[in-house]
Amino acid sequence: MIQSRLYKKDKYYRIYAGVCTQSGSRVVYSDDFGQTWSYLGGNSATPVSDGDECKVEELPDGSILLSTRSRSDLGRHFNVFKFTGIASASGSWGSYATSSDRSTGTYASQCNGEILLVPAKGADGKATYILLQSAPASTDRTNMKIYWKVLPSDYTTPSNYVSGWTS
Repeated sequence: MIQSRLYKKDKYYRIYAGVCTQSGSRVVYSDDFGQTWSYLGGNSATPVSDGDECKVEELPDGSILLSTRSRSDLGRHFNVFKFTGIASASGSWGSYATSSDRSTGTYASQCNGEILLVPAKGADGKATYILLQSAPASTDRTNMKIYWKVLPSDYTTPSNYVSGWTS
């Protein structure tokens, strides 16, 4: 579960949570500190139909990144919700992308893992963001590692999260 740093309705900042359902990984949100919840993208939105054990992160523009393990195979799935109206929570999910980088645990692990976006400074001294992803570097739940990558410039495209991770 995360709390938005950008969107506030009345006295509460929006909260988001990744949830596992029989139809896959979904995201719910609340604008009243958990009194009521709605599915991000609407009741029928299933951003990752093959996902479970999912995590969410808010991207710099307020878009929501979903990272989830695969139910049926090795690897992680990624999807991004892009808002057309953040106050009304309107927008849409992209087509989810699956990690394909076999050199990192972001592909090999079929395990729960956290994702975190942190502000940083690049080697050039300019402000940037780093994504951190925890996952085992094995096909089972052993050899846990932290993977990182610089947030891609086109961070609302799900396929930009499937490779390029370093441990």
